[in-house]
Formats: sequence, structure tokens, C-alpha cells
Amino acid sequence: MRIFLTGVGCVGKTTIGKIMGALLGVRFFDLDKEKKFYLREYKLDIAYFRPSYRRANLQVDIAGLDPDQSARKVKEAVEELDGKVMQQAKSQ
Repeated sequence: MRIFLTGVGCVGKTTIGKIMGALLGVRFFDLDKEKKFYLREYKLDIAYFRPSYRRANLQVDIAGLDPDQSARKVKEAVEELDGKVMQQAKSQ
């Protein structure tokens, strides 16, 4: 069972989500916390893998695409960017 609570900030989604999770006997995930963890890990990766830093500025328009098409388009954009970075590194 998956229930998603959406809405503007500070209206009680987390509070209600925790209560609903306890009442229904299911695990509650706070996506704000998950997002912060993910972004922290991503920032650590960027700090460690300096050549990958350019990926953080990569923008890909995936509006209107299904998940498979979106993933394919992002993968192609990353591969294209990586190819350019490799070419620049070889020329230096």
C-alpha cells in the first residue's frame, strides 16, 4: 500500500503521515528527509569525483516523457557530457 500526501509546506503532511502510518501499520517515509540525505550524498560524490562536477549543472527537459523515456534521455545527456569532458582532458 502506498499513500502519498502532497500539498504546500507547513500544513501537517508529515504529522498526518506519521499518524496514518502508525494506524495502518505501514512504514512512513518523509521525502524531505530522504531528499536531504540524497543531496548530501550527491554533494559528497561531487567533492570526491571532481570530474563529475559538471554533471550537477546538466539540465535535461523530460517534461511529458514516461519514466523509461526520461531515464534514456538523461542517460544519453550524461554520456554526451562525459564524452565532451574526456575529449577536453585528452586535448590538455
